[in-house]
Amino acid sequence: MKFHLGAAALALALLAPRASAGDLTESIAQTMDNLDKQIEEARVWKFGVRPRFSQSIIWTDNVYLNDRGERPIRLIGATGPNGFVTDPKKLRQIQRGLSDFNDVESVGRVDDFISRTQLGADLVLPVNPEYTKIFKANEIKVFSADLRHHEYFDENDLDSTDFTLSSDVFGFLSDIIDFERGNRFWVRAGGDYSRLEEPLDTNIVELQQIGIASVNFRSFERNELELRAAAGYRHNLLDASLGSEYFRRRLTDSELRQAEYERKNIHGEVGYELPWFQEKRAFVRADFDQFEPGDRAVSGSDQALNDGDRFRIVAGVEGAFLSKKLMGRVAAGYEAWDSDVNTGLSGDTNDFNSMVGEVELAYRPWEERNTQFQFTYERTTEASAISNFNSIHRGTISASHEIVPRKWDADLSFGFTRTEASEGPRSKLYDVGMGITYHWLKQVEVSLRYTYSYSDSWKEISIISSFSRGGRDYIYVSESNGDFFVNTIALAVDVRF
Repeated sequence: MKFHLGAAALALALLAPRASAGDLTESIAQTMDNLDKQIEEARVWKFGVRPRFSQSIIWTDNVYLNDRGERPIRLIGATGPNGFVTDPKKLRQIQRGLSDFNDVESVGRVDDFISRTQLGADLVLPVNPEYTKIFKANEIKVFSADLRHHEYFDENDLDSTDFTLSSDVFGFLSDIIDFERGNRFWVRAGGDYSRLEEPLDTNIVELQQIGIASVNFRSFERNELELRAAAGYRHNLLDASLGSEYFRRRLTDSELRQAEYERKNIHGEVGYELPWFQEKRAFVRADFDQFEPGDRAVSGSDQALNDGDRFRIVAGVEGAFLSKKLMGRVAAGYEAWDSDVNTGLSGDTNDFNSMVGEVELAYRPWEERNTQFQFTYERTTEASAISNFNSIHRGTISASHEIVPRKWDADLSFGFTRTEASEGPRSKLYDVGMGITYHWLKQVEVSLRYTYSYSDSWKEISIISSFSRGGRDYIYVSESNGDFFVNTIALAVDVRF
């Protein structure tokens, strides 16, 4: 508890008016500037080190992302001395007396305070700008490590530690490519590895909907690995690239392994600059993905969901629209998901064939203020934990405004996601967020943020099962439930060099 109170006191102290800090604030600023300079000059062999730290105090009214009246397991019949019991009142009494049901009963809505501590560092490699002018960078982030710990004040069983490792090895590969003739060729490679276990992540709601009675909310530990590589050519107004990606997800809890899968991707893109059309770039991109669900889901070896192939091709333009204040990327095309029949046990044989697209727009109305309005939308398909695939509509609208230059920023956002499983639940997720940030020092900022999320679902999964205990048979139904709403308030202190 001392740790939590100390973190809260630090955050509140940083929120105090600058005038009250007086000489202390100036002393801290000088100390941070000196440390910043030392870090800038520090090297590990040829690499620069860029550390960062964040401490947050979070309050939420729904740590388990549950509906208030959620009943995931319901007894619908039981044999008794006087025959078969179907009366709802008697069944509720029987259910309350069985530990089998109590162990999996939803805890409903629970509020709690959470301490989130994040530590991170990047290893960067300064390089010749000619190497990286395509990427508009003067240094390459070769390796990055992030460690995040959540400590719950009351629900201690939900305490978790996550980490992410990332690498961009372009700095090493660049030497084997000929950059001397106008920097025509480029290569890029990288990878990420993550161990994730955060209950507040709304993505785990889908894992809850698998419908297995013994799923424990505290068992959502998952490991994700992504590897990627790409090469390209640029000359005059023409550019082209070819790349590949590999992604793998693994879950620790055996009851959730239906959500495991691997994705193999090959993609290519060809673009052409259009200087006569407001300096836009026209492009065509094609992606081919192979999805292979895990084979450890049922009885430790059988595959639950079908393999699938996804093909996507879009054409579009990017650049300035109407004026240089409005930048964006707009693309539209066709996407198909072809599921391999009889490779899984789910019985889902649905495919996807539809028009798809993406829109990204950013509008900056003033040069003297760092104000920006953004809109994004995509129509696509993704791997699912409960069926062959999910059909997705996803959009966000956000605005950020510099209230006081280099001191106070405010932001507002609204997000919407509609998810339709190829065979199973459908849901709508709404997210509203607002926040304010105070740039106390060049290296330190304090933010206060509020978010509200609401999920509405229908066509839920319903599975009827039975078991025997003490000479009696019990028939029950397990029902998924993606309905919930959650309020979250976070006070954070971020330190970056």
